[in-house]
Amino acid sequence: MSKFDYDCSKCAAFCCIALGYEQSDQFPYEKPKNQRCKNLDHCDSCLIHDDLEEKRYKGCIAFSCHGAGPHLVSLYSKIDWKNDPELTEEVYDKFHFLRAAFQIAEVTLTTLQSRNIKTKLLQREFF
Repeated sequence: MSKFDYDCSKCAAFCCIALGYEQSDQFPYEKPKNQRCKNLDHCDSCLIHDDLEEKRYKGCIAFSCHGAGPHLVSLYSKIDWKNDPELTEEVYDKFHFLRAAFQIAEVTLTTLQSRNIKTKLLQREFF
């Protein structure tokens, strides 16, 4: 398993809350960033996860946080950030940053590995 694989069951629905999107062929309605998707239940589980394609949520199907969501959850596991609005905003901001950083790191490692360049030290230093 790669450090960039993601497991939504170990996340806090960051992509369903922190990210905003416009109504398009990828999403059936517009959602501002840092607002909950209307399809989340009170435990941050997607109520329509098994029907995303049928309900026109192609953007959700295609999305990858590159492991940033579960990583962030582990960093904040001992803090009640969901009940502190300032801390919640900070966590969502960090999600945006980490997602971009993890994507860059994944592309970098994949490129180096495809050229048979040793990446073990880089992986250890990055994480």
